Amino acid sequence: MIEAAVDGLGVAYVLEHEAAAHIATERLVSILENQTPPFFCFLLAYPSRKQVSSLLTAFLPRL
Repeated sequence: MIEAAVDGLGVAYVLEHEAAAHIATERLVSILENQTPPFFCFLLAYPSRKQVSSLLTAFLPRL
């Protein structure tokens, strides 16, 4: 989608970090800065029906 926007085919709605290099080189410009909420976190989803692995148990407190 980003490459299509760089090629002039339209607008791309993507995460800022995905387009950051193109914005820095002015190949793309941000047009909705005032209209988009900040993105504060990533979500981690795992099946609750299974026993949680020791690896996941060790990883979760570090988030």
